[in-house]
Amino acid sequence: MTDDPLTVLVRFGAALRAAGLAVSVDRVTAAAEALRHWGVADGAEPYWPLRVALCGSKPDVPVFEAVYRQWFGQLPVDARPADPVLVAAQSRSPTGGTGTDESARDADGGGGGNTSLLASHDFEDMTEEELREVSAWIDLLRPVPLRRSMHRRQARSGAMDPGRTMRLMLRDGGELVRLRYRRPAPRPRRILLLVDISASMSPYSDMLLRFAAATLAGNPRTTEVFAVGTDHTRLTRSMAGLRPRDALLAAGRMRTGWSGGTTLGVALNGFLRRWGGTDVVRSAIVIFGSDGFEHSDPAPMIRQVQRLAALAKVLVWVDPDHREHGDRPVDVHIARAQRSAARVLGCHDYEALRGLAKVITDA
Repeated sequence: MTDDPLTVLVRFGAALRAAGLAVSVDRVTAAAEALRHWGVADGAEPYWPLRVALCGSKPDVPVFEAVYRQWFGQLPVDARPADPVLVAAQSRSPTGGTGTDESARDADGGGGGNTSLLASHDFEDMTEEELREVSAWIDLLRPVPLRRSMHRRQARSGAMDPGRTMRLMLRDGGELVRLRYRRPAPRPRRILLLVDISASMSPYSDMLLRFAAATLAGNPRTTEVFAVGTDHTRLTRSMAGLRPRDALLAAGRMRTGWSGGTTLGVALNGFLRRWGGTDVVRSAIVIFGSDGFEHSDPAPMIRQVQRLAALAKVLVWVDPDHREHGDRPVDVHIARAQRSAARVLGCHDYEALRGLAKVITDA
């Protein structure tokens, strides 16, 4: 952006406030964090992280874009203009909506009328336009789980660092002038994402892989991504170093049996035989994204999930059908398999994926 991105961001927020947007300090802070994860320093466009963080509703978008053009020039290619019909309809409502959920959806051509509605809208029922917008939000979900380590680093307070304190004393002629302190330096914990790409998981597998790409971008050294269906395919290398959108395209170019059949027992067995004895699985936070549907005998799948849970630090199963059945799946075999997981969550909308990001961070 410029030599001092934070100063520019604060002034940009002030310009948005002068234009009539309710840009609070919290929103500016969120925008700064989003820009840090997005990689603006490496040349990435700041449009999407700024828009997601600083716009509270759809009527804010045209104002935001007008100010954005004044500060940063042209909008990026993937920025879409706000629907003027919806903007007009929402501006008539004192709450920023159209008065009813149905009218908001009708004005937007069937999609979620505002941010809160769209965030809880099922991926399967979204239009392509809505999926693109929610995908930009998912790109900002980059959980970083930390673990304690024996490594210590310098700090302003905490436990005294005797080595550094003594060296400073010797340099000062034996006088104890200042104390030096140290604290444990947490390190990122390993994350493994196994995404079922069978036909029954579409379109949820696409959004899970988008989430996986965002997680990989935020934790490139400690994250592994695999696709499972009739077999297992490692996607980490093909997705590494790319923005989430490009990483998803790279994953789609690989021969993974995308939207094919499902033999999860065979796929998980092959995965664990190859990777089960490595750090990829051991003591990692394992996210298994699947509806649990198995074409063949489900008993092998149940056994392999139990093995996976025994090797992982924690196994979190994310199931798009969790929104309907909760903790009691209709299929008894899926219920048996999911009992091995520490948590069972949904993955059917943005709010569910945001909840998953929090679970990973807190694990």
